[in-house]
Amino acid sequence: MNWRDEYQSKLCSLEEAVEIVHDGDVVFIGAASSVACALSEALYNRKQELSDVTICSGQNPWVLPFYKDGQDSPFSILTFFTGPAERESLKHNNCTYTSMYP
Repeated sequence: MNWRDEYQSKLCSLEEAVEIVHDGDVVFIGAASSVACALSEALYNRKQELSDVTICSGQNPWVLPFYKDGQDSPFSILTFFTGPAERESLKHNNCTYTSMYP
């Protein structure tokens, strides 16, 4: 199989891509300008199917839907650098901050 065929065989929809996330998983969605917004929204659309999923990010400039959910959300936010989205999540008591610096 050449690389083009292999690449084509790996293509899937956003919905198919987020099916690999299960209860209790930790998902890194990117940081700053590299946040995977479309994949994050597809994952959020599965909120009725999931529980105890930790979303890791840092300095996210986009307030994605799970940043506005409260403590009863199946998603919790773990951030290592607080940006606009993380500050929004802190308002809803759904965010934990851990520093990457000593």
